[in-house]
Amino acid sequence: MESTKKDDKKSSSFIKEFALKNYKTYVAHYESRQLIPIPFHEFLKNYNS
Repeated sequence: MESTKKDDKKSSSFIKEFALKNYKTYVAHYESRQLIPIPFHEFLKNYNS
């Protein structure tokens, strides 16, 4: 069970890092077009199941 918890934490951390990288790209794209991006917590919902 310990191994599973560690794997879940690694996966969760990786997903958040990946989402943050994509969010930064998304924000840059939206701001360049003078649009208002959604907050990160809303964006992160796309990566959680």
